[in-house]
Amino acid sequence: MIINQTLRYCVVALLAGAVVLGFLGTAQAVTIDVYIRPNPGEEFIYEAMKEAFEAANTSIQVNHISTPFGEYFQKYSVMYAAGTPPDVLMPSTSWTVTYALQNMLLPLDDLARQDHFSLADIFPEVLSMYRVEGKLYGLPQGIASMAFLYNTDQFADKGVQPPLLDWTTNDYLAIGRKLTVDTDGDGKIDRFAVGGVNYNFFLWSALGSNYFDSELYPRKFLLNSPAGYLGLQFIQDMRWKEHIIPQPGEAADIYVGTASMSMIGHWNLAVVLKQANFSWNLLSVPRIKDSVQRADGSAWCASKSTKHAAEAWAYVKFAGGYEGNFIQAKEQYITPAHRRVAVAPEWRVIPGAPNVSKEPFVYGLEHSYNNYVLTHPRGGDVMNLVNPAINSVWNNQATPQQAMESIAPAVLELLLQLK
Repeated sequence: MIINQTLRYCVVALLAGAVVLGFLGTAQAVTIDVYIRPNPGEEFIYEAMKEAFEAANTSIQVNHISTPFGEYFQKYSVMYAAGTPPDVLMPSTSWTVTYALQNMLLPLDDLARQDHFSLADIFPEVLSMYRVEGKLYGLPQGIASMAFLYNTDQFADKGVQPPLLDWTTNDYLAIGRKLTVDTDGDGKIDRFAVGGVNYNFFLWSALGSNYFDSELYPRKFLLNSPAGYLGLQFIQDMRWKEHIIPQPGEAADIYVGTASMSMIGHWNLAVVLKQANFSWNLLSVPRIKDSVQRADGSAWCASKSTKHAAEAWAYVKFAGGYEGNFIQAKEQYITPAHRRVAVAPEWRVIPGAPNVSKEPFVYGLEHSYNNYVLTHPRGGDVMNLVNPAINSVWNNQATPQQAMESIAPAVLELLLQLK
């Protein structure tokens, strides 16, 4: 009896100790607010990352604050001004630069160095997008890369061999002429070679750089040059002279068979897999001078005023490192910025389309560009002049020289004000 009673006391004491330890463990756990902006149907990606992070970091809990894309950036500024910012956020490339310049983000270089986190594992062209005045403020969530989706049956029907990765705009026009057809002879095009295109690629390829000599503190306007005119003339010609893409009042859609090619972002693959009722594959974007690729996108960042800097950094390095990139890449959600994930079969092999090569989505990264063009907070003032001028060329309302010369003095004046 004495032994049994003693055992009972020991068991009770052990259980009580376990409860106390459990309580202390819970009390010591830190909850961080992670600010996300999922599109409908994408919530599961963030939940998968939260679950994996918490399993690997048992003393940190993640609380998601979700806001639609259209309200996301304005709301962060409001939260920061009110002294209640989230610990972690995921701004776009241009907003990362803006927040960094406004001293709203935590610099990451020292944290990465102290933690022996290898920044070399991330494509340097992509990582550089999130350096502002020499300091790193974000780890890439992925790359907003693009490629051409094409209908392989329509290529074969016209005897068109798929081009190599390093194809040129001359190849593109030659192929486009064969694929653009008037099937019933009524003088109207029934199927265009290309349904949708991002002309920034061609302008960047012609210039070999940005529209300006710098994305943050530009001083020179480069579209007003022979190389700029070459790129602008090409985008005008492919629409109006060659007529391989629709003009105003015309339409082409690869999903209904009225286009043979269409430029897509990697984020569109889920739609392709769901909606494409034709045989398809991917092509790189043809080059005028250099093959180029987008390297912008979004980044994982920590708020400068976070009260949980260590925990916020733990999530940023997880989400922007191998683990987070892998979780998103295996769901075909991103083009990974992490080198090892970019060669992993979980990303390279597309479910339901194992013979499709993903190489076009990472081809040309050595000549990468930022689709936002200017990341200076007041860059919008400049682009409000540049974009309409480019559109006037795109819409055949002006020659490249006329369009660029008409805005060059005002653009240069504005550039001198960007400090």
